[in-house]
Amino acid sequence: MDAELQQAADQFIETLQNNDTIAQFRSAREAFDNDAELHELRSRYGALVEEFQQKQADGTLTQEDINELRGLQQKVNAHPTATAMIQAQNDVQGVLGDCNAALSNTLGFDFAATAAPPAAC
Repeated sequence: MDAELQQAADQFIETLQNNDTIAQFRSAREAFDNDAELHELRSRYGALVEEFQQKQADGTLTQEDINELRGLQQKVNAHPTATAMIQAQNDVQGVLGDCNAALSNTLGFDFAATAAPPAAC
């Protein structure tokens, strides 16, 4: 990468790192990753999903099993740390979308789509 492009990239990165929305996302992500209660709920949910699938496969799934899974899913989705993470993720996607639009407009093509790995067929 030539020096001028590297300097522009470094400045772009620094600007993003200093953006309040990016900082809020990083903070929400850290809280999400370190929330023991949420981690336990998500682990129980994952185990319950596996159990649910097994029961579904062998024909022993009950309405009680479905209700238990839905209840736990609602607890995970309603957890304050999870909702904060989802909101921060939505906000940061807006910032990154704006960045992509600015880059794409300047370059004359969809920057993010071009930089993304090819989709599997």
